Amino acid sequence: MGTVAMCRPRCGGSLLSAALVVACLATVGLPQSDSVGGSECDAVRDVVGVSARVILDSATLKKVKKLENGVQSLVDCMPPNAVLKFDLAELVLDDSVELRSPVTIEGNGASVQCPGDEGKGAFKIRSDDVTLSTLAFKGCFLNSPEGLIHVQNSKNVTLENVEFAGNENVGGGPAGLSAAQSEFRLLNGEHLRKKQG
Repeated sequence: MGTVAMCRPRCGGSLLSAALVVACLATVGLPQSDSVGGSECDAVRDVVGVSARVILDSATLKKVKKLENGVQSLVDCMPPNAVLKFDLAELVLDDSVELRSPVTIEGNGASVQCPGDEGKGAFKIRSDDVTLSTLAFKGCFLNSPEGLIHVQNSKNVTLENVEFAGNENVGGGPAGLSAAQSEFRLLNGEHLRKKQG
């Protein structure tokens, strides 16, 4: 569904000028310009709809992985402050996912498998107001100066019940969390301290 078609039912009218589309997008909370390109975000919206709360189950994940940039496209095209809730036991990432806008990821205990064989981290947080909760990172191999989760130039980042166990980093970085010029808090951080690698 195209951007104009999404705005018609929410902002009225069958013909909308470009200015009205931009105004409509601001009121429904959708990005006014897509960093990954309008057609890719249209494809994401065709898969998950227009919502500030997306449930990622195995059927939806299969569709998302067919998109040009997979899970990265999904998070790039979600409106700011959206919630991505996992309804699956395991998430296998094809590449690192960079979180560039405020988002909450509710893992519901999902185990995140590291991206490919390249030894990359799983999440790179580059935005304020990001929360990751109830995720497990187990048995990952990294070759990176950064950890599985790397927080950079970000404030108000929360990691709640995130577990790291049996991970290894031969690239000089930590096996779990790394941060640079950021403010974050750990809730139930004993998982992080006791099971860092």
